[in-house]
Amino acid sequence: MTTTLRNVAKALPLVPAVYRSCSSLLGRVWCTWQFFRFVRLSRAARRNFALRWKDCWFHWNDMKKSLPIEPHYTYHPAWAARIIATIKPRKHIDVSSILHFATILSAFVSVEYYEYRPPPPRRFGPADDPHCRPLPSPVP
Repeated sequence: MTTTLRNVAKALPLVPAVYRSCSSLLGRVWCTWQFFRFVRLSRAARRNFALRWKDCWFHWNDMKKSLPIEPHYTYHPAWAARIIATIKPRKHIDVSSILHFATILSAFVSVEYYEYRPPPPRRFGPADDPHCRPLPSPVP
């Protein structure tokens, strides 16, 4: 029943636009309240951060109670990085794992990263950094 009602409401011409507008307004009010609450609490704790409204970049519609994560893609690379840090190899050869894992791992071990779908070229940092450079895939 609720799904049917939701589908009917989405089909009406103005309902989605009104919903987005109300949601955006609510998000702006919530972020504003949270910002000034944080300023007040930081002053009360004598942790005077340089908090200025113009320096903030708010995500108005992000009012989730918890951070949505995929446990396998979050915890498995952390576990693997700890193992590799313990072993301390001279080089880690990575074939099509999570790109974030290979780049973070390159902070403390040399990494060769092979991928079937190469990532786009980087737009930052020195081009000759041997620890981060994506290598072409060995698979044609």
